[in-house]
Amino acid sequence: MKGVKSLFRAEFRAPDSDSNNSYPLSPPTGGLFLRIGCVVFGLFGVGYYGLVIVLCMFESTSKDGTCTLYTFSSTGLAMLFIFIQMHFVFCNSSISIHHSLKIAWFGMMHLVATNLWTWLRYIIIEEQATTAELQHANFSSSEEFIHDFPQKTPHSNLSSAANMEECKGVQCVLGSFTEFMYTCIVEYALICATVSFVFWTKIGKGVSAYHRKRPLAHNTIAIDCSRTTTGLFLGFIIVAATFICITVFNSYVTQESMKYAAFMIFYLTKTGFITICFAAVLLAFYRMRKLSFKEKEEDIDESAELLDRILLIFGLTGELIFSIGGAMSLFQVLEFRGFTILLFSIKWLGLIQVLSQSALILIGSKLKASSALVKEKKPGKQVITFLLVANVALLFVNTFEAQSPGVSEDVVRYYGSHSWAFLVRACAPLTIFFRFHSAACFADIWKHSYSSVKGEFDMH
Repeated sequence: MKGVKSLFRAEFRAPDSDSNNSYPLSPPTGGLFLRIGCVVFGLFGVGYYGLVIVLCMFESTSKDGTCTLYTFSSTGLAMLFIFIQMHFVFCNSSISIHHSLKIAWFGMMHLVATNLWTWLRYIIIEEQATTAELQHANFSSSEEFIHDFPQKTPHSNLSSAANMEECKGVQCVLGSFTEFMYTCIVEYALICATVSFVFWTKIGKGVSAYHRKRPLAHNTIAIDCSRTTTGLFLGFIIVAATFICITVFNSYVTQESMKYAAFMIFYLTKTGFITICFAAVLLAFYRMRKLSFKEKEEDIDESAELLDRILLIFGLTGELIFSIGGAMSLFQVLEFRGFTILLFSIKWLGLIQVLSQSALILIGSKLKASSALVKEKKPGKQVITFLLVANVALLFVNTFEAQSPGVSEDVVRYYGSHSWAFLVRACAPLTIFFRFHSAACFADIWKHSYSSVKGEFDMH
């Protein structure tokens, strides 16, 4: 037990402590909002694996051999691993490792590999299922699909193909919600892999002079909510419109005569959201020009910046591949009609929006209100608040869209069923993650760039 304590020794200096044997509090790795997201995604993962165990207990005599002792034990260990790692990441963001460095380096890199394998395992499992659906689907060409939309939709093709196979295990209980659970596990694995990598880079390193003298926070949250009301409620309008759009789509997509209208409403709404967010990004750039770049040491957190950049690159890569891949497939359509132009516009607008938003996050995280007038006016805070809530709304849109990605024969023919399945299953969770991480980054900008009060949230 003493060896474990010495490996993860993280004694934090109290404000009035002069002991030379205690280690000072290192800056937290990742903000509070990112850690809360890790817990939420992790809980969905624990729930999913727990449901698999329960179903295996009731179907222990299944003839297909899917519920074996190996399945039961491996699923139980996966659930235990997710829960323990979730607790470790949330409660030890400021950990400082100064003993048994080789063991610590090996352990952290092993965590990185394990979490990345979780993502790859998801891709492999889902690629097989998606490939089977695509091979059984009775696709129409894009021209026929667009011309005779109410009779032939890609979603119905995939649904009919999926019904050809008898559902197994947890898929019978959760249905299409299984995709959401898988996605949560992927998001959780990406966060934990990146956090473990940042921990790995900090092993054995000392703490800066500023953080050695910094007073210890007392588990408090200090938030300045001024200059946020307008942006917050405008964001709520986007969230409300999102739920209305999804409800209308689910209500009318099952009616043959209303399928075209359902798809048009959904994609027109998404186009409107992306356009509004792009305009908000440009407005944020204009308003935040009055802020100053951070120069003081206490304003810069290298670990948090590294974590945010890596996670942002993950999400941005998925968005770029998904948008460019979809646009390339639409180039194969011989005749451009209204719906094709709409889909093509969504891909390119989305590409421009995610690039500009990523630039705003990278630049905005280095800005801070310096003068008294700027601290009072807080230019751009309303827009940042709106973008925070709007990205949460787009997260719901991407999650709903990823559960049943529509494709046509031209798209599958262009990539091949295996390549398209790999593209969808590898990148769809990353598009969702980009929106989540963008919201978390905007929350950090909202809190730190405009903060006029001292306070931090630390959990030990």
